[in-house]
This record gives sequence, structure tokens and C-alpha cells, in this order.
Amino acid sequence: METVISGRKMNTRRDALFAVALVLSAGGCRQSGTSGRDEKVRAKIRPVVECSNRVLEHFTEIAPIYREDVRRLSNPLDELAPFRNPDGSFFYIGLDEHGVNYLTACANGLDAASKLSPNMEDLDAPARDTAAALRSLIEPGKQMDEYFAQHRYRDDQFAEGRQLDATITPLLNRIVAGARQLADSVQREERTVRQHGLEAINAQEGHSLRWHTQQTVMAARAMNEKLDDLYLHGRLDPASAQTAIQPLQSAFDDTEAYLEAHPEEAKSNSGPAATWSQMEHSVAIELSDTKELRELLSTSQEPAGEQRRQIQHVLQNVRSSFNEIVNMYNTAVQTEKR
Repeated sequence: METVISGRKMNTRRDALFAVALVLSAGGCRQSGTSGRDEKVRAKIRPVVECSNRVLEHFTEIAPIYREDVRRLSNPLDELAPFRNPDGSFFYIGLDEHGVNYLTACANGLDAASKLSPNMEDLDAPARDTAAALRSLIEPGKQMDEYFAQHRYRDDQFAEGRQLDATITPLLNRIVAGARQLADSVQREERTVRQHGLEAINAQEGHSLRWHTQQTVMAARAMNEKLDDLYLHGRLDPASAQTAIQPLQSAFDDTEAYLEAHPEEAKSNSGPAATWSQMEHSVAIELSDTKELRELLSTSQEPAGEQRRQIQHVLQNVRSSFNEIVNMYNTAVQTEKR
């Protein structure tokens, strides 16, 4: 089963912690052609993916917001009026009862994953360290939330907050670093498992419709990961975008050409033809989104202001289209296996 790409962005500085839909799921459906080791890998990374979506993504997003509020609160409060929320409060970590439960479950899942075989030190070590950091954050995080909620920073010029922050910021740094390491490790392992599956299909069937369908999903994932990486590192331009997008366009065109050459198979209401018919429209939409992205990038070498916001919006649309492709693919494959 394929996993979707998480792309949630916080809309407000007081978003409740973990009010996040689970947008990734390292599914338990056995993929055609995968080995026993590959199935163990999928089982091992499943709790890591769940933790990443429920908890780690949140901390990755809120860490810079938290640091900025701490910086501002360390200044005289009369300089901070323009930055306050309407109720006069600042950032909340959000460790209420539900938040603590999610965080604890996440840490437990990471610990469990680190003990499963096969051993993967590039996943096991950050999983253990991140789990420990999450647990260590609970008490100071709850104290900071209470400190903010009661507006005590107004009375002590953030003295208690600075003491708590001396513990919280290093923990947040560990969590964010661990989240990145875990994401990189999961992506590497999933790419390997998917490639094994594709090679197994090729060995059994050649470049069949099943092969083309899975190749298209893999190309869509690779494109999304590449576009996100290019944008994150300031290297997204018309040329780099085209290079990232072309493999998906080629995979889509090849699949359509295969169906034209095999009209009877294309008419089937079951098997790979049914899978492709469910996801074909979403792939076309994603390619349309990438065309819009290239057009935006072509208007300026260094997008700023409104152009940058438009590019972020289109990248989110590309990601959403990919997630729809994956949902369609997984639904069709599960139906096919029944």
C-alpha cells in the first residue's frame, strides 16, 4: 500500500496540538512482489509514519513560532503589543490531556519500532532519542502552557518562562532533528520496497498495465518529494521543476500508450485497468497543477510576496493531488485483492 505525503500547515498560532487528520498511513496490505523482509520493513515503519503525522509534523511546524515568541517575550512587554493574539496571550504548546495521550502513544510507537527487525540504525537511534525527548517535554510543556494561560509572564517579565525555555528549546530541537532523520529513513526504505515490488512485477509480467500503474504512482511520489526539496532549499526554478516533473509525465504518457495498444484490456472493469481508471483523472489533475507551477516560476527568478504565496498554494495543490492518487490507488488495489 502506498503512503500519502503530509502537507498540513498551521493556520493560527493557537492551533490545538494534534488537531491533525492522519494523512499518512503505512498500510498493512501486502504489496505484490514484496519479500518477507520488505513486509517486515513496512511493519517497522508503520508506527513511525503514524507518529510523524500525529505529533512530529506538529512540532516541526510550531518550533519556529515558539522560538519567535520566546524571543519577543524576552524583551520588555510594552514592545510586544503588536505581536500579541487578540486575547493578549502568546504561543501554546498544547499539552492538555489529549495532547499528552497522543504524545505518549507516539513515543511508545517509536520505541516499539526501534525494537522490531530488521535493525536499521539510521531509524532506530533517532526513534529512541525522539521518543525520550517527547516524554521529557511533557512536564515543562504543561508548565509553560499554564504559565501562558494565566498570563503570569506579565508579572515576572518572563523570568519563569526563560527558566522553562532552557529545558523546552533543546527538547524541541531534538524532536525536530529526529523528525527529519526519521522522515529521511522512512523515505529511503519505502523507495527500496517499492522498487523491489516493481522489479518483481516486471519479472513476472514485463511492462504490463500493473507495472505501468505502479510506476506512475512511484513517479508521482518522487516528483512531489523533489519539488518540496527544491522549494525548501531555494532551488526551485523553471528548469529544476521541469526536470522533477518530466518522469511523471513520461510515466503517464507511457500508460496511456499501453492502453491504446491494448484496447480490450483497457475495457476491463477489474484488475489493473480498474485501478488505472480510478486514478487516471487525479494524475491528469496533478500534471495540470505542475503546469501552473511552471508558469508561475517563469514569471520571476526570485518570487516574492504574492507570487511566493501563489507558488506555495500551487505546491499544496500538487501535494493534495498526489494524495488523491494514492487514495484512489490504495482503494482500487484493496478491491482487486478481495
